[in-house]
Amino acid sequence: MSSVYDLPMDSAAIAHKNFIDSIGRFDEHTADGFTRQVGGWRVLAAGLPAALLNIVAAGDDSAQAADLPAAAQMMVDANLPYSVVLRQGVDDHLKPAVLDLGLAPTDRSPVMIGSDIHLTPWPAELSMVGGPSAVAQHAAIVATAFGLPEELVARMTPEALAADPDVDVVVGVSDGEAVTTAIGVTVDGVTGVYNVATLDAYRGRGYGAASTSTVVKAGFDRGATATSLQSSEMGLSVYEAMGYRTAATHVHFVASS
Repeated sequence: MSSVYDLPMDSAAIAHKNFIDSIGRFDEHTADGFTRQVGGWRVLAAGLPAALLNIVAAGDDSAQAADLPAAAQMMVDANLPYSVVLRQGVDDHLKPAVLDLGLAPTDRSPVMIGSDIHLTPWPAELSMVGGPSAVAQHAAIVATAFGLPEELVARMTPEALAADPDVDVVVGVSDGEAVTTAIGVTVDGVTGVYNVATLDAYRGRGYGAASTSTVVKAGFDRGATATSLQSSEMGLSVYEAMGYRTAATHVHFVASS
């Protein structure tokens, strides 16, 4: 398999595009979600009461400051809290327009990409559940692991999402308890990995890497040649060991109040 540096586009552009494509696919399946485009801005609304799930992102280098208010207004009109995502170093010229909306930077997340990925075998001690039947278990794990309301996660990942032929959901079960999970979304030859979560009592056993590997392999089996994800600080070393490399950094802005 080719290295990430042999990919046909700049790796940062691939990773950012996959982020937008994948989030858009999530939003297409939520009950009140929608996606729009205003100039070079992408409006990606999950339709849920969480700013980080309703995103206005600079889609590419064509995003202009003058178009941002109209893009953000779509979220306001839908009565949704929202965030704006910029690429650090690439979209810095757009930051004044974001601040003018009353938003402030909250965090930064590395956007990682890889093509020659070390795939971790599925642990023999875990049974595997996938597809729409795994969605409820997936929501329960993610909610517990990240301290989120389970109803919110369930609305974000409905059965319709798992029924999408480009989406893979995996759950690992230990002695009847669902303990680890991940989602893969494959669009235009790149598999985006999301919602990787393992219950606290089961961390440190490589289950997160195994869940990630499972959805990545499913994407590769369908023809994907690269995989991308947004990492937390805790997961960064794990993903680097798998062969992912940081291609870009996203800066997230939310209402300062």
